[in-house]
Amino acid sequence: MRYKMLTKGIWQVVLLLLIVCPATLGSGGQLATANLVLYSRPEHFASGHLGTLVLQGLPTDITEARALLILREGTEQRQLRLSDGRVDGSGREAQWELSDGLFVSARLQPRAGHLSLVLSFTNEGERQRWLEPGIRLDLSLAAADWSFWDGLNAVAGRPGLTHKHDTLPAVFPAAALLTPGAGVFVGIEPMQLLSYLRSSVVSVDGLRAEFEYVTRIVVDPKSGEEIEFVLGAVDGKYGHLAVLQRYSDDFPQAFALPAGADPRLTLAGARSSAWNRSDPGMYRRTYSGWEWEYAPFKRTGDIYGHREWWDYKPPSPITGNRALGYEEFHKWRKDVFRRGINSGVAMLFYIPSGIWVEEQLAQRLYPEALLKDEEGALVTKVGYVTGYDTTCRVFPFGNNYAEVLRKDMRLVVEELDMQGFAFDVSGGGIRVYADTTQGVMEAPGRAYDERGVFVDEGVGIALLMDYARSLKKDGRSMLIVANPSADGAYMTLVRSDAAMFESPPWGTTHGMRPEHLRARFGQKALSWWRDWNYEAALSRAYGPEAVKRAFLGKVDYLVLKSLELGVLPNGSAYVQGVPQLGRLMPMLVELVRAGHQPVPAIGGASELWFSRYGRAGRSYVTAGNATSAPFKGELSVDNPYLGDVDYLFTHFDGAALYNAVQGRLTRLGVALPSREYFVGRTALGILPADGGAVVGAWVSQTEDLASVTTRVEFDLDSPVRLSFFVEPPLGYALSHVSVNGREAVTQDSEGIHTFSEEVRDGDVIEIRYVSNTYRVSRDGLLSFDFFARPNGPWTIIKLPADPSEQALYAAYRLQKYFADYIQACRRDCQGVSAAGGVLLNRAVLVFAPQIYYEDDDYLWHLVTFSEEFHGRMAREAPAPEDVRCIILDDSLTGTEADGVVELRDGGQTLFIGAGDGERLVELLIDVLNKLDAKYSYFGPLVNELQYGVPLCF
Repeated sequence: MRYKMLTKGIWQVVLLLLIVCPATLGSGGQLATANLVLYSRPEHFASGHLGTLVLQGLPTDITEARALLILREGTEQRQLRLSDGRVDGSGREAQWELSDGLFVSARLQPRAGHLSLVLSFTNEGERQRWLEPGIRLDLSLAAADWSFWDGLNAVAGRPGLTHKHDTLPAVFPAAALLTPGAGVFVGIEPMQLLSYLRSSVVSVDGLRAEFEYVTRIVVDPKSGEEIEFVLGAVDGKYGHLAVLQRYSDDFPQAFALPAGADPRLTLAGARSSAWNRSDPGMYRRTYSGWEWEYAPFKRTGDIYGHREWWDYKPPSPITGNRALGYEEFHKWRKDVFRRGINSGVAMLFYIPSGIWVEEQLAQRLYPEALLKDEEGALVTKVGYVTGYDTTCRVFPFGNNYAEVLRKDMRLVVEELDMQGFAFDVSGGGIRVYADTTQGVMEAPGRAYDERGVFVDEGVGIALLMDYARSLKKDGRSMLIVANPSADGAYMTLVRSDAAMFESPPWGTTHGMRPEHLRARFGQKALSWWRDWNYEAALSRAYGPEAVKRAFLGKVDYLVLKSLELGVLPNGSAYVQGVPQLGRLMPMLVELVRAGHQPVPAIGGASELWFSRYGRAGRSYVTAGNATSAPFKGELSVDNPYLGDVDYLFTHFDGAALYNAVQGRLTRLGVALPSREYFVGRTALGILPADGGAVVGAWVSQTEDLASVTTRVEFDLDSPVRLSFFVEPPLGYALSHVSVNGREAVTQDSEGIHTFSEEVRDGDVIEIRYVSNTYRVSRDGLLSFDFFARPNGPWTIIKLPADPSEQALYAAYRLQKYFADYIQACRRDCQGVSAAGGVLLNRAVLVFAPQIYYEDDDYLWHLVTFSEEFHGRMAREAPAPEDVRCIILDDSLTGTEADGVVELRDGGQTLFIGAGDGERLVELLIDVLNKLDAKYSYFGPLVNELQYGVPLCF
């Protein structure tokens, strides 16, 4: 087949992919992946032609396409021709030998959702090679209705279009040409360290397009480099979001937390509040899981705080605890991090990503690591990091500074009770050149431009993150939480466990909206940083009622944007004092932990904000109405994006929801007032025997802690036979299924329970699950009397003999929960009332339950705490009498080791037990979360909410 090239006179044929009709395919081998089948012939591969590629199962206006592997050299972009390659027996790998000892190989492998093309370069010559490998797609289109997404922005296809993007900040590591029916994308495997990516498109007439995606590498003599490119096809309905979804699905190591990751990473940041005070109850109530310990050092660049570099004179006076002497500062810092254990948050040691060092220290000890601008001047900032230093920008790899920094990181891990590192200013995107800074030539991922060899600063930060993760404390790897800004380079984001957006949701960082950061962060948790920014947004010239309405508008916006993007408001700046957010947090955390998905797979009204979380039978869909008008109508869920079956939904709270399923779509009847949201959760999956039948049903769910019951009442025109797929909620097991009161027989396969039934109009299916842990109903738990009274009866917490540290900590948290709540009722009944908490009678004196244990000699001991867990003591005491008892036990075995919560002794004893202390603490925290339904409190109301709230007494 002849094809007229849009660019003439250059050799660019190595890899040939044809997207054509299946009828034109010849015989030969084939490689299949999602929506793509590659038909190849070894003889074609040897001459540079990979074969033919067909889109399958997608309507597309792409009528023909050729893909060429581009290999250029130097800044003048000389074309290197590949021909007469050797192909191995599989037909998937070819090798070429070029001039001056350069060897090239191409290896193609099908993956779950893409084709992987690995290019290897070996330089046996004597000179350094500057290479620009990439892929070009020459596309023919049936219509001009297409767009090009460059990894950041989309441009509409048109005659005369020329578009190029060649900088790393804010760019996703892929690009795509998209039609309404389908799209093709090219990118890189995202964990790679590369300093240059360029995507471009050229169209002369709007019906043909050259789509090019390249990188640049430097190959030293007697060494090699390897690059993995990614090619694929996606449904065009959701545009570039489908590309993000494919990457999220195919590269979980980059876009999702691994199984068993610290669950605190899926919570919000405490925003330095745990550094300044110890308030474990409020951190838990606001779902704050990690603490950003800002600049816990005296001198930037000396993060450990060495005695020999302690004394120096900065431009401004040293203030606060950093002005302490050497021993006093180290003791203070140890106490600060130790406080994190008391608070239950993961304590993270802040570093400015290793890229800033105090000026005197940098010039004296690390001149080789300094960055310089194009004029040769040092890159400096005044008052940065500590507020009193002048700092110089440095490169944290391949030099003496990088070695010292890594040693200091190991020292602080050994010295402090810390769980990870907080990487501030981790965005990268700065080119660091070999002619000015040592470490560039030693770094992987180098590139080049007209000025010379460089490496992106993000590569140095990413390598520092890799080192940080290699450090362990108590057998656990360090956590990584980053502040990459919304324009951060891809390689640092994929290495971060969680991140912040350093602005409110209506703001930007470096000109980028939060949507840009979410696009590159996959399913991992993000946290809104900063605060409400009252003065900039709320005019004090208006009366208090008007200011309150304006503030509530900001609250509503934050709620809707948090649901859309899966971002958690930080506890201290947003949630405290705002009951609307406090009540939202349990649901929002559940969604975030399920995993934000790039393709919302729900639509029906362009004015609504949509999102999706989770997978298959544990999926959630959301819609937010940010307009001033109410919405009432149908929303449609694209079931293929959720799983292999169709799904029925309830409201998040279990309220009845009408579903109509047909043709892989579930239509939901929803009413949304202005500034309100809808969250639906999957209740069960179905597959109709007749794919064209409409299956209508009202679906509801009731949950009482010990059990969950799903009820489905069918609304059908005629009988239909259905296959049902039941996936129990997390923490629950299937008890039984009934159809019109008759028990149905189910089959279990890998946790999915299936059964088939012919159902008629009005038939009811009930599915009951039982908790793996809770043997007490919600009402039973909430009605237990946790308080002690002077005239009895007393409520005590009873620990095992010789209690473990974890059992003691669980008891401390339970006692402090009620001590704090009693104080809140006495000091801030207005805040308790606004939060919906039960108000304690101020005329009746009550106390938090006391803590006891009985040792092996039958002696009783009373355990008391100061404000913090480590400030405790135990003394002998008389055996308590006339008591209600809360038993904490961390020695359960067998099936009960995962945890048991139940009432005993006619409701006079609450038993909370697990197989080890760590699980006991985890379970106790979950019990406290459940108790919040009755004992709700989020701190004193912010000023804007106090107006018009009546005092309690």
